Amino acid sequence: MVDRTSKPWVISSAILAAFLLTHCGESDKETSPEEENTDAGPTPIEERTIPGRTNPPEDLMKLQSEAKAMPPGPQRNRAIEAVAWDAVGVDQRMAAELLEELPAGYASRVRIVSRLALKIADKSVDDAIAWASSLNDPRERDEAFSRISVVMADDKPADAIGLLTTEVEEQRLRDRGTVQIVERWAKSDPRAALEWVATLPKNRVRSGGITRCLSQWIKDDPASAANWMQDVQDAQLSLDTVRAARSILTASTPEAREEFLEHVDDASLKEKLQ
Repeated sequence: MVDRTSKPWVISSAILAAFLLTHCGESDKETSPEEENTDAGPTPIEERTIPGRTNPPEDLMKLQSEAKAMPPGPQRNRAIEAVAWDAVGVDQRMAAELLEELPAGYASRVRIVSRLALKIADKSVDDAIAWASSLNDPRERDEAFSRISVVMADDKPADAIGLLTTEVEEQRLRDRGTVQIVERWAKSDPRAALEWVATLPKNRVRSGGITRCLSQWIKDDPASAANWMQDVQDAQLSLDTVRAARSILTASTPEAREEFLEHVDDASLKEKLQ
């Protein structure tokens, strides 16, 4: 739970001004049109140009307090957003608290969620899942869980797939997460990854996954990959793996191609691969 009981710090507006100007040009920090429009003229924060700098935690705490003390409106939202972005890499608890200060639908919320989910999951997947479960916006939940599942894939790829398919509803994010998980899974267990990918509906995610897994397998253990291909019983999977293998071998060096084909005893399969 976020501690909201701490007393605000009192600092000069110059510190916050320097911080905001450091961040105003970064592409990650998007602002929706309605947040950009304001009847007020330029503030001293927007008029000054300050070189970029890294803010230590103690400065972030002061910046957080001053930003939260600003009156509601676009200027406050920009201040909160800027401090949140810096806090993501330094103090994820602070960043999560600042996220809740931004209005629902604010343009950069999903991007902040994406980065924050990765940072929390790097430290504790369980904490990241608990935090993601607390998000109310479906888009933010999907983004958070898709990112967390990718972090999980390095150690527990099967669990990562389970989390992705259970928690992420948006198809685009499920596809993105699947590709990224399979990429990592193939490095540790290309056979298991390939056999799971083969269960997916026939689409570009499936075909790309088969190629990625088989490529890694041929590189790591060509004999095992060749034996597996010869044992495939499913006609469609056999066709798909032959297509993938031909593409892989075409892009390989002559030596690598010959090494793999030496392990293919099935004359019919070898002819298809040549």
